[in-house]
Amino acid sequence: THVERFDKMSNLSAELQKVEKTYIHTESAELAQTRNSVVGGLQAFGNSRFQLGRVLRQYKMHFKSGHGWVAAANLIAAAMDRDERTVFRIIEDYERASQLPPIILEAMLEQQIEPAAAKHAGVVENLLRIPTEHFAELSRILWLGNTFHPVAFGRKSWWQRFGHFQCRCGFRFQECLRGT
Repeated sequence: THVERFDKMSNLSAELQKVEKTYIHTESAELAQTRNSVVGGLQAFGNSRFQLGRVLRQYKMHFKSGHGWVAAANLIAAAMDRDERTVFRIIEDYERASQLPPIILEAMLEQQIEPAAAKHAGVVENLLRIPTEHFAELSRILWLGNTFHPVAFGRKSWWQRFGHFQCRCGFRFQECLRGT
């Protein structure tokens, strides 16, 4: 219920602090801020898996060689009513999506297309296949001045529409999106 979930979230910060004291041994303002970001990110979990993955990864970095991270991940998973594997997958999905060039990430997020969503994993993998020398052209296609040009993205089959564009040198983005 809503009350149980609130209890889990309110206790999460204190429980994570206990794990930190056991495994990290030092309290810093950065660690406290990251912990608070995790708790806040969990409360807004439905809004952005990408942002939650970002804060979880930052928090994980405080644990040396994974020591204590599994205990922390178990607490976080329990607060989400999931298992720790879900926490690991959220971080993996974030890491995959964060490899995209900023122009792609910005465009996806602006169009409320979640780059770390499992349903977009294949598209993200395909976008990562685009050679880096074509990203300047991609930027020209997606942005005209400071205004987003959404013709490449849309609610329906945005990656298919995007794939029809061609770089000035003749490279067709469709080749990467189809995986050829």
